[in-house]
Amino acid sequence: MFKNLLILGLGLVLALNCSAQSDLKFTDLLNESNLDSWDVPEDNIWWSIADGVLNVKSGPKKKGSILWTKNTYLNFVIETDFLMGDGTVDSGIFLRSEKQQVQIGESGSLKRDMTGSVYIPGKGYPVEAARISEILKRNDWNSMKVMVLGNIYTIWVNEQEVLKYESAETIAEGPIGLQLHPDRTMEISFRNLRIAELPKSTLEAKIMENRIQLIPNNQEKKVDVFIDGQFFTSYIYPNTIKKPVLYPLITPEGTRITRNYPLEPSAGERVDHPHHVGLWFNYGDVNGLDFWNNSDAIKEEKRSEYGTILHKSVNQITSGDEAASLEVTMEWVSPEGKVLIKEDTKFIFKGENKEYSIDRITKLTALEAVDFKDNKEGLIGIRVNRALEHPSDKPEIFSDAKGLPTKVAVLNNEGVNGNYINAEGIEGKAVWGKRSNWVNLRSKIGAESLSLVILDHKQNVGYPTYWHARGYGLFAANSLGQAAFSKGENELNFKLNKGESTTFKHQIIVASKELRKSDIDSRFLEFSMN
Repeated sequence: MFKNLLILGLGLVLALNCSAQSDLKFTDLLNESNLDSWDVPEDNIWWSIADGVLNVKSGPKKKGSILWTKNTYLNFVIETDFLMGDGTVDSGIFLRSEKQQVQIGESGSLKRDMTGSVYIPGKGYPVEAARISEILKRNDWNSMKVMVLGNIYTIWVNEQEVLKYESAETIAEGPIGLQLHPDRTMEISFRNLRIAELPKSTLEAKIMENRIQLIPNNQEKKVDVFIDGQFFTSYIYPNTIKKPVLYPLITPEGTRITRNYPLEPSAGERVDHPHHVGLWFNYGDVNGLDFWNNSDAIKEEKRSEYGTILHKSVNQITSGDEAASLEVTMEWVSPEGKVLIKEDTKFIFKGENKEYSIDRITKLTALEAVDFKDNKEGLIGIRVNRALEHPSDKPEIFSDAKGLPTKVAVLNNEGVNGNYINAEGIEGKAVWGKRSNWVNLRSKIGAESLSLVILDHKQNVGYPTYWHARGYGLFAANSLGQAAFSKGENELNFKLNKGESTTFKHQIIVASKELRKSDIDSRFLEFSMN
């Protein structure tokens, strides 16, 4: 859906001049005498229509009401005239759901006119309409026009643009609603209310202005990342996995390097460790709960031993030319639903010269005393596909063409040529259990040389990290679990008291070229300065 609509971003403006408007096919939402296009509330005493004018007026009990269209809409332009009548008018237009509203009249919380501003329940008014006190006509008809393109809202009042807003929590499709706010004595009228659906060709004809675009798709529970028009990755939070992840990872030359299983089982892939999905961050022992190994494969009787990380909100999306950023909130939750940790993570995406990069800045705040008991299962991990594994000479289990597990006695290592190397020059499977500033997983797929790098950060707890990097495709850095890697010489049982926070910083580099040691050393020093 939204993945192919590369036009979304704050820089996107559709020219609604005379010629452009003539191409739009408007449909009237009001007729002369009835509300056939609307779902009228039961026991309606508020909404009435005469001569094409819709009037809504508070009842004696000051009960609120919403009038919804019967049809749903994806991308559209809606226009109306409105006349604020007696009382304290607090009304608005709902866009696809009650969670997105364009205000008409006075805000009950702010006690001033916020006409033209977007209201988000729980967040208030993130952006205020400009110059509304100058533009709005008192005791007269005013016009409002709202253009909705994906998650971008552009609003005009009396033919003057007053606001452009990029919402982080839209839904893809829904009805239009008109509001009568409860606990008010008020009256408002609407006329010339009409809507024009924007055809897909209108959207695809636009070219995104920012090189790096983040495109939210709430219906599919993801935010897609594009660099120079090419899909790179998605932040996904479906119900089928036990933590949000970045999936898949795709190189600048278009090669997918993460394993498809378990989300998209494919022939020739290993089918071990169903909790290894894309790029993720979690840990194997938090107050005795295993967050690392949790998946839908866990039997019901064992689920009390595992924790889940739940996506809670997308807080900020910023596209750009040099970089784009995504800020999200997650919660680390016990099987009983108790929130142990609030996670606020910022992803920064960059890309140029055959290199993409992701900075994952992870702030963990303890909502009660939290113990990260020393455990080898952590902390940031990537599960790569077969081509980036190390060649293996022992029997394994792989998936067949139907995605079913199959034992393979003799392995075909054709095209399997992954090789780890760390900052000290140690190579191959020997990097496991070693401390290092970074590790580079190199491979070659066809004519494409690949480098997949994870950088540690000097401010991380437990720096320098140990590397939990396996030849079968698990590529992970774990600075909290030390005993298993050091054969008992070191141990770190990290604790956070209630209200305390710690921040982990990691950078992932995905390059369609071979990166030299000097290049990665420079990147590590630059990254660790921030």
